[in-house]
Amino acid sequence: MSNGEENSKVTRSKHIPPPLLFVLATTSALALDKKSKIRIKSGTKMTVIGRLAIQVGITISTWSLLTMKKHSQNPNPNVEKTELIQDGPFKFSRNPIYLGAALSNFGAAIANGSITGVVLNSAVLVVIDKIIIPKEEAYLTATFSDEYNTYQSRVARWISIKG
Repeated sequence: MSNGEENSKVTRSKHIPPPLLFVLATTSALALDKKSKIRIKSGTKMTVIGRLAIQVGITISTWSLLTMKKHSQNPNPNVEKTELIQDGPFKFSRNPIYLGAALSNFGAAIANGSITGVVLNSAVLVVIDKIIIPKEEAYLTATFSDEYNTYQSRVARWISIKG
């Protein structure tokens, strides 16, 4: 199988973009919470922690999108990639948009005292980490081979402290 055939095989594995999965989990949780009496004890500390996580998540996601725009890359994971971005937030995380979405949506759940939000977002995070990202990594390995392997060895899937 040629590199091009391998890439198109991996590309055909379309999925809902993970940030949208987080939004669906959070909005579903908020709707379910209106009918449920189960809540995390909320208070000023939880609200502040939740809002801080939302802001950090939005900042990381925005920085990621601006970096992708600078490199003329479409952030949609289902669109073919022509360049392996390794600067900006991609220097610290191979998935900074997913990281930002996770932080924002967990923050929303915490700020709203939503156990359902924490549970649903945790489930989304597992699906992204165990199913979606490995498929994307297979595509990137097929597309960028040694360059991606080197990048993978240097930058963690979620957060690299060393950058």
